[in-house]
Amino acid sequence: MNNNLFTQKKLFLFVLEPPFRKLTMAVICADCFAVIAGCAVPLMQKYLIDAAENGNHRRIWLAIIALGGLIICGFCLRILARRWRGKLSVRCRQELQSKMFDHMIHLPEAFLQSRGAGYFFNRLQHDIAEVVLFVSNGGLITYPECLKLLLALGAVTVLDWHYTLLLIPFIAIQAWLCLLFRPRQFRLARKIQERTARERHLMQELMSSHRLVKTHNSANNAQE
Repeated sequence: MNNNLFTQKKLFLFVLEPPFRKLTMAVICADCFAVIAGCAVPLMQKYLIDAAENGNHRRIWLAIIALGGLIICGFCLRILARRWRGKLSVRCRQELQSKMFDHMIHLPEAFLQSRGAGYFFNRLQHDIAEVVLFVSNGGLITYPECLKLLLALGAVTVLDWHYTLLLIPFIAIQAWLCLLFRPRQFRLARKIQERTARERHLMQELMSSHRLVKTHNSANNAQE
């Protein structure tokens, strides 16, 4: 569990390195402002309903304009965040592949010979894809999701504070369940990656043996 937490901390810090820092902050800021706009929508809807009940046409039009602006602003911010997240994913993948290739070059020859091509192919493709997916999506979503939770509680409190008392126990139960099943999820994910690496290693060995046998048979047929 401690190793998993240490690895996650390193992944969170990985996107804050100089090559990715600007894109990372741009994605986080765009997501956070989109969350703020989304949480302001129900408050503005309540303002619009109150204005309609009072028959105040000026407030109604102001609420409609503000509501439309919030929706359009949130949509544009999410589009920008998705575009920047795509650029961040490509840049992270390139950086990780470069570092892994450089690391593999300096590995001992005995270790390279003890593993098949399938093992290294899995490391370069599957593992990098998982890391990039976590870093550019799961890792960066943590900040706006926490902000969304706080703003949602604030909005519910403004609308009717009695509902906040009902939400807090459900949030606590959900957090407890996530922490309870989290170690098991990490263990299962690790086993899946190890088995995938072994299967690709075996398939690569079988394919190499098959090509060797075919080449040997072709050579024998040519001699006959």
